[in-house]
Amino acid sequence: MTRYLVGFLCVCALGAAAGCGELYPPWGGGGGHHEVLICHVPPGNPDNAHEIWVGESAVPAHLDHGDTLGACPFPCDAEWASFGRDLDNSRWQKCETQISPESAARLELKWVFDGFTENDVHHPVGDISATPSVVGDGVFFVDWTEGLEEAKVYRIHKETREVVWWRYIWDIADFVEVDAAGNRTPIPGLVSRTSPLVVGDSVIIGTQRRRPELFRDPRPNAWIISLNKNTGAVQWKTEPPRDPLWPTPAQDPSPKDEAGNELLPIPDGSEIVITASPVAHDNRIYVGVSGWAEFLSFWAHYRFFYRGSVLCLDATNGDVIWQSFMVDDDLYVTSEEPETDPNTGQPIPRDRRRYTGNSVWSSAPAIDVKRERLYVTTGNNHTAPKSVLEGVGSGEIVDLPQPGNYMDSIVALDLGTGAVEWSYSPVGNLVDVWQIFCRDTDSDSCAEGPDFDYGAGANLFSVEIGGERRDVVGAGSKAGTYSAVEADTEDPRPAPRWETQVGPGSFFGGIHWGTSVANGVVYAPLGDGFRESGDNGFFAALDGATGQFVWKVPNPIADEGFPPANYPAAFGGIHMSIHAPTTVANGVVFGAPFDLEGHMLALDAATGDLLWTYASGATVYGGPAVVDGVVYWGNGYQTVAGTRGKGLFAFHVP
Repeated sequence: MTRYLVGFLCVCALGAAAGCGELYPPWGGGGGHHEVLICHVPPGNPDNAHEIWVGESAVPAHLDHGDTLGACPFPCDAEWASFGRDLDNSRWQKCETQISPESAARLELKWVFDGFTENDVHHPVGDISATPSVVGDGVFFVDWTEGLEEAKVYRIHKETREVVWWRYIWDIADFVEVDAAGNRTPIPGLVSRTSPLVVGDSVIIGTQRRRPELFRDPRPNAWIISLNKNTGAVQWKTEPPRDPLWPTPAQDPSPKDEAGNELLPIPDGSEIVITASPVAHDNRIYVGVSGWAEFLSFWAHYRFFYRGSVLCLDATNGDVIWQSFMVDDDLYVTSEEPETDPNTGQPIPRDRRRYTGNSVWSSAPAIDVKRERLYVTTGNNHTAPKSVLEGVGSGEIVDLPQPGNYMDSIVALDLGTGAVEWSYSPVGNLVDVWQIFCRDTDSDSCAEGPDFDYGAGANLFSVEIGGERRDVVGAGSKAGTYSAVEADTEDPRPAPRWETQVGPGSFFGGIHWGTSVANGVVYAPLGDGFRESGDNGFFAALDGATGQFVWKVPNPIADEGFPPANYPAAFGGIHMSIHAPTTVANGVVFGAPFDLEGHMLALDAATGDLLWTYASGATVYGGPAVVDGVVYWGNGYQTVAGTRGKGLFAFHVP
């Protein structure tokens, strides 16, 4: 392949689109595959202009849509201010020049931040499982430890590692008990696992609670919190509003024991958490709302009323502008009269006769400025109407009711109102009603679907299809598929442009936390914990126009033992393999398996060849940020048998 840096000669050689007569450069030579440098200006988003290489036949279409020949004439914004780096949620560092396939093998440790000492007290770093943000001279990140009160949010200097400020998560949330003397004692378990969103002078994170035995504590634990970027001071704190259709005991009475105590009390909503990272546009913050409900099914009498949602907040004060639920109201509110158990005469609760669940827990949304849409992805149902479940086995194909149950879906929302404009699910004809602790029980209250959530947030990208530039929305799911839908669709239930089975899906496998996209190529990690393929997962590159594999390589950190000794076991038989999101920069793809030695990898974006590895000493669950020749990457994930983090690492090519 030959690449041309465009000057005045090729402007006159590119045919009618440039006002000349010939389509192919006369200096191309040999009739091989040639590419031309273009400054691509996304429609409606000129601040995201970036350089791409395209086939010479695609140049006229680019010029017709406002792109220009050659390098972009303005500085590239290299900052990494959110999980996905840009509104497209691409996880693509378009401005990188120092790290390349040729130099990546020389990456070495620049520094590691493993904690700090203040007032003679040492504060070690915990698990860093979210991508850090890098803006100006600051690196912003969160850490957490399983079930303790040490979770923190930091700003450190990107060169010196000096702590500019830090705050306990419990402190900024005011998650404390206060005794009669006014002493404040932290309530255990509050953490943040989101990538800090840095916008203007604000840093915005979401919170959740990590200790299941405390989930019945009625106090809320999910907030979106805004801090001052320079000081760490709290600017505002917003709790997701309570579902206005959450039933009351009078609406849905519980059976009672002989003493009159309710056996199945209605949950108070404290299971709501924030796992998705926030994004921003036009002074608004957008974030998905999730819940721990499926993890609470080990309580035999737990009742499911939670439904996932998306929040839009005013960035200035945190006021809620809109909230959009991922189960429509008419499917959530049942008109049935409460049923009575003929054996006991007691009422049968109605939570088993409505759709619940559909959490928005995946990494981060994508924002489509041109079409004024927000793209989110959702998880499985926790419950469904009895009429749907009766006589249906796990994962069987059925005719589901009318649209409005946005299960395991890519969902397009109106940016201004939150109204759903369309949705697509690769498993839309499956019953995916799933609760984690129902996997090994025959209880009538349990349903075991395949658990094929969308674990990765949506990507918005541009590709050439039939000689035209088309915008595509894509996302990877735990079904092991990556699906792409035309962004211009007006069909409320569109068919995909393409859909590729990247590898096996499973309840703890498939594509998890995030994919990256560069120059129309999708880079996907895939976990295969049951080793159905015989490998410990894959990394794959897909052509964004067709879904065809550009390459697919097994996890290079192999383990010949079975069960694999270097991959922690979880949930009886499944082994973590690859779950961290990918990042791409200047022809290099960064990814990580979930091995106990904490390998961080760099692959050649063109071939999948392994360029570099680093054993960080603890399991890796997050992806890196790449800014100005430096890779910023954390480790640690004590959930599901992972190991405690060692720190935040910075790598460079000296």
